[in-house]
Amino acid sequence: MGTQEVIFQAKDSAQAFNQLEILEDGIINTGVGTAAPAHIGTFSPAFVSTANVFNSATASGRFFRLGKAVWIQLNITQGAGGTNNTGGNAVTITGLPFTSANVTGLKQALTISGLQQFNQSAAGVYPHAYIAPNSTVITLAEAADDGAEVPTDMDNCDKSGLEMSIAGVYFTD
Repeated sequence: MGTQEVIFQAKDSAQAFNQLEILEDGIINTGVGTAAPAHIGTFSPAFVSTANVFNSATASGRFFRLGKAVWIQLNITQGAGGTNNTGGNAVTITGLPFTSANVTGLKQALTISGLQQFNQSAAGVYPHAYIAPNSTVITLAEAADDGAEVPTDMDNCDKSGLEMSIAGVYFTD
C-alpha cells in the first residue's frame, strides 16, 4: 500500500468546493474554491553567527499559514560547547518556513519570551526580534544607549542554556 493523501470535499450553496486535505507528512491544507490554502507544519530553527559556532541542544518550530499570513512559534536552547572566539558578531535565527514579503523598509516584528541565560549588554537591555524584507531569517537586535539599533552579538548569547521562545505573525508575497 503506497503513500496516500486524504481529501475531503463538499460543495457549498454557490457550488464552490470546500476542501480539507491531509498530506502524507502531516501537513493539513484547506481551501474554499480558489482561495489560498492553509498549511500547518514544523520547521527547524537554528542560532547562527558569522564567526562563531552554536550547539543548539533543542530547537523546534511550528507554523500555521493562511494565505499570505504565517504564524510561527519556536523554542531554541543553546547547548554546551558553543564557542565565542570573537565578540561583536551578529546572531540570527535561520530556518523560517516561508520568505517574508519583499516590502522595502518593512521589518516584521516578533515577540521574544522565556528568555534565560542572556548576557545583557546593559542593565534592562534585552533583544527584540524581526524579519527583514525578503528573508527567512530572524534578526536579534537591541537598542544602544543612543537609541540606535545594534545587532545582538555573540557576547550576549554565549552561555550554555541560553533559551528563548519567539512567536508572532509575518506576511509573505
